[in-house]
Amino acid sequence: MLRPIRIELYGEYVLARMDISQKALLDFLDSEDDDQEVMPELTPQHPKLAQFTQDEIESFEFIYQKDMAAIHGIKKRPSN
Repeated sequence: MLRPIRIELYGEYVLARMDISQKALLDFLDSEDDDQEVMPELTPQHPKLAQFTQDEIESFEFIYQKDMAAIHGIKKRPSN
C-alpha cells in the first residue's frame, strides 16, 4: 500500500511545484529587478509545500527534475 500513497504524494508535489514555478515566473516578468531570484527555496516553510517534509521535497524534486528533462527531451551529457 506504500507505493500508491507515494505516487499520490508525488502528484500533489508536482501540482504544488508547477504552481510555485508559474507564480515565480510571473513575479519575475512583472518585476523590473533583473537580479531577482526566480525560484523561491523549496522547503516545508513554503505554504504550498507545508504538507511535505524536507526529505520528501528533496526526493520528489530529484524525480521532478528527471521527469521534466525526459518530457523536454533533455539528455544529460556524459562527464569526461
